[in-house]
Amino acid sequence: MKRLGIYAIAGWAAVTLNFFIPRMMPGDPVSVMFASFRGKLKPEAIEALKKTFGFTDEPLLNKYISYLSHLLNGDLGISTAYFPEQVSSIILSGLGWTLLLVGISLVLSFIIGSLIGMIIAWRRDGKLDSILPPSFSFISSFPYFFTAMLLLYFLGFKLGWFPIRHAYNSDLIPGFNIEFINSCLHHAFLPASTLIFMGIGGWMLQMRNNMIGTIS
Repeated sequence: MKRLGIYAIAGWAAVTLNFFIPRMMPGDPVSVMFASFRGKLKPEAIEALKKTFGFTDEPLLNKYISYLSHLLNGDLGISTAYFPEQVSSIILSGLGWTLLLVGISLVLSFIIGSLIGMIIAWRRDGKLDSILPPSFSFISSFPYFFTAMLLLYFLGFKLGWFPIRHAYNSDLIPGFNIEFINSCLHHAFLPASTLIFMGIGGWMLQMRNNMIGTIS
């Protein structure tokens, strides 16, 4: 119960920051979108858009309560980046790819980490045992998103070895063929490698400790 309470507080803090930070910044995506509509929409239409996105003269506390109420009812609103798409529909469109990526990465990190843990447990106090556990413990201390951003910047943006967006090339039609599968693997390699590499340490240490306890 204590852990559930911590998760609930963390979730509340996250959605609260998500509400207040954009409204405390000097600029926001909605203002940019409104600027692109000038001359194309009537003032009444722009006012209706502002009301839709919650940018009204209503007190901030009332907006916050309305924001939480909509979230609890599963209404995530309209996307400013993909207007007029619903945020929920955008999330659902990528949910399958995300679950596939995370699922495969989790299985691979478990297999690789467990095998390494078994090897270093059998060769306790060897070179691998003195190098790998502290190394992976240090690596695992970094947040996933931090490592992902570093790899994305250097390997994706700077070197251009891997794509930095989408699940496959936009000019391909999804299908069970070599070209499409290769494109999916190429796009998935960088995020999957990050998840696998960051997850190996925990499985390795757990298997190592269990093996040492069993052997002893």
